Amino acid sequence: MLPHGIAPVGYEARDKALHINEKESAAVRTTFSEYLRLGSVRAPWARLADLQIVSKHRVDRFGRETGGKPFSLGALYHLLRNPLYIGKARHGTKVYDGLHAAIIDQATRCAVQEKLDGQSGGPIPGERASAARWLDGRLFDGEGRVMRTTFAAKSVIRNGVRTSKRYWYYKSKTGDDGKNRPIRRLPADATEALVAGAIATQLADRDWLVAQVMSHSDNRDLLSDVLQNAAARVGRQNSVEPDARSTFLDIVHRIDHLVGRFSVTVDLASPGGASVEQGMPVTFEIAVDAHQKGRAHPIVLTAKGAPRRDPDLIALIADARRWRSALLSGSAQIIAEITKREGLRKGAVSRVLQLAWLAPDISTAILEGRQPKDLTGTRLRSMTSLLLSWEEQRRALGFERS
Repeated sequence: MLPHGIAPVGYEARDKALHINEKESAAVRTTFSEYLRLGSVRAPWARLADLQIVSKHRVDRFGRETGGKPFSLGALYHLLRNPLYIGKARHGTKVYDGLHAAIIDQATRCAVQEKLDGQSGGPIPGERASAARWLDGRLFDGEGRVMRTTFAAKSVIRNGVRTSKRYWYYKSKTGDDGKNRPIRRLPADATEALVAGAIATQLADRDWLVAQVMSHSDNRDLLSDVLQNAAARVGRQNSVEPDARSTFLDIVHRIDHLVGRFSVTVDLASPGGASVEQGMPVTFEIAVDAHQKGRAHPIVLTAKGAPRRDPDLIALIADARRWRSALLSGSAQIIAEITKREGLRKGAVSRVLQLAWLAPDISTAILEGRQPKDLTGTRLRSMTSLLLSWEEQRRALGFERS
């Protein structure tokens, strides 16, 4: 059975059945063999990018293209776990013989599953405090409590296969003082990326480095060592495969999550620089915005003032421009024709189409993620008529304030 008519990488859908795609199936076999050869999911993940093995390229009914990009670690794990590639089909929790041809043999499948199981790669329900990430024990909440790694696991079905998706967090360690204080949680990936980016930015600022070193010592040899060490770390962070853990782990002393900011303390004299008996701890702050679209959605953490690209807003601008081009080129004669072709409700195209005449700077700001916080796709869709004056558009949509 072909779920929702979507074919996974390695196959193509024809006549409601799966048929092997020769080019993609070769990539699938390479993926399995590289995993067995290298022994971990992360190692072949980097290797596949070098071999230009990417996710399945798709074009939807609107002509929008997706895929064709390097696999994420989660997608790679899902591929290695998928019984589809030995000619099986999963329905719920059970696996049956499929009607499609296998891409890999049973022996390869068994070897891969045994190795994944040995690496604790199976689905784990619920939430647990487990494998430490690079800020584990170095991150503290506003009350001084250490924040430890944890994750929540949610069961999801992708292409008819049930897998477990993990959402990683840093969570306040509960105290034993009897006080009923709120537990703080931060999204791990966003926190780590934010901290790593901020440290890299500070280390790339030579004027800031000079000022920090000179406030501790007027030793020019020490200054030279610190500058060289900082440049080397920034170079590694900006490399093809940045690894914040190995790049910054040994210099991060403590990070405090305070209201609207992180306070970061690093040691500029930690390994790689000149020996300083007392070290050279320096502290800087990162202004942050934390927002959440309802309790069911994850917390989004970004540097304050950083662009926030909204896929919904961007899609509206893209649709408006595409439909305007269709009318101007004659590929669609009237709005009703577009409405029918796109399968939309009456009036939907008209409300979105007017966005093709937004002021150019407004459209550019939306595409770059620089729109006001309160400008949402729902708000744009609800506009009954668009003001013709670009100045009035900016005023009405809040761009003058931003």
